[in-house]
Amino acid sequence: MIFSSPCKYVQDPGALGSVGNWAALLGKSALVIVASRDRERLGGLIAESLARSGVNSDIRTFDGDSTMHDIVRLAGLASACDMVIGVGSGRIMDASKAVAHFAQMPVIVCPTVASTDAPCSGLSVVNEPQGGRYLPLGTCPDVVIADSAIIASAPVRFTVAGMGDALTTCYEARACERSGHEVNGRASLTARTLAALCRDTILTYGEEAKTDLDNGELSDAVENIIEANILISGLGFENCGLAAAHALERAITEKNGKGMHGEKAAFGLLVQLTLESDTRERERVAKFCKNVGLPVTLDEIGLPATEEVAAEIAAHACAEGTFMANMPVSHDERAVAEAILAAHAYGRTL
Repeated sequence: MIFSSPCKYVQDPGALGSVGNWAALLGKSALVIVASRDRERLGGLIAESLARSGVNSDIRTFDGDSTMHDIVRLAGLASACDMVIGVGSGRIMDASKAVAHFAQMPVIVCPTVASTDAPCSGLSVVNEPQGGRYLPLGTCPDVVIADSAIIASAPVRFTVAGMGDALTTCYEARACERSGHEVNGRASLTARTLAALCRDTILTYGEEAKTDLDNGELSDAVENIIEANILISGLGFENCGLAAAHALERAITEKNGKGMHGEKAAFGLLVQLTLESDTRERERVAKFCKNVGLPVTLDEIGLPATEEVAAEIAAHACAEGTFMANMPVSHDERAVAEAILAAHAYGRTL
């Protein structure tokens, strides 16, 4: 077995102010990739922290789509530095990890939202005109710095979407174990335990955390959810694998479904549980999703509930090379299309 993880994970209010301390352990200069909105409010803090630690910074604004063209361009800029630091949301995380991969240097990622588990993973999503694809990187980031005060100040929808993404971890890990398609052949007991802990943390603290975030509070429940969304989910899927929920998320995206990654993955999970005939867990997950505002129907992700749409999503999800192949039950296009409509119909009853 192989267990992959970041070398360091740091989570606290104000943690971003320590980025210089961690960067100084990796080199003397950094290419900092940051979205324009985050540069305006955080650029000074980052530059000051790096300067205090004797690390020179080349701060570059990036509002692109994490295409291979963007990644290669930024990797060229990184060649003059010792490391890459990414500050922002999911696309910044994907771009920064990929840039460091091609530049063959360490990477520090500093998520400003908890909408996905991308910060801790050894994958990047590369977007191209023909669609997105996963780029295996071989290693997880060297350091992940999750400033919970910054994350909690983001729109609540981001953290709720992260709950949707994190909820898939346990059930996709279970599917991979049952099908014998776990990452690296066999997942460790640690990885399987973390995947289950991720689900339990989300279902235990998720509704409370959303209420606290709505009220502007950074509570223990919020800290627990941030940890689950970013760290626990990241370690769980990185070391167990993905299955139908994420195959369906990519297919829904290709079909121009609306919503954030975690929102589409949450509906994908309801379809996966329908496909597995696990009505008990589908009921539990669907009720949670309904309570926190995650989608439970096709309508809520901007798609009509027709046989034609279901068939098109199923065709994308079941294409060669998708994570659907990791399912332990029958998953041909017809079965998946039927499960999509059945999950939608169930969601309409809530």
